[in-house]
Amino acid sequence: MSEAFEALLDELVADPDVAPGMIFGHRAAKLGKRVFCTGFEEDLVAKLGAERVQDLIATGAATAFDPMGGRPMTAWAQIPPPDGDPVAGWLVYAEEAKQFVASQDG
Repeated sequence: MSEAFEALLDELVADPDVAPGMIFGHRAAKLGKRVFCTGFEEDLVAKLGAERVQDLIATGAATAFDPMGGRPMTAWAQIPPPDGDPVAGWLVYAEEAKQFVASQDG
């Protein structure tokens, strides 16, 4: 797990609605019982919905999250660390993922 994701997770759990959790053996941020982002290798993986993921792939900001090889998870984007402060750069995507997951409840 990258130090950058651990720092991001520290920021995210400052929100009382967010709790740390696990997915695929990696630390993650959860809203209720639903994971909205995790660290994978040195990247952020965020659940943003298939359309948004395709937009990010088209701009080169992300790749499809494909942890097993050959079966990408269409709603999840794998986002490399941005130049500069990765926590600040990733926080935008993590907050967007949190909102996306919140909108899926009910």
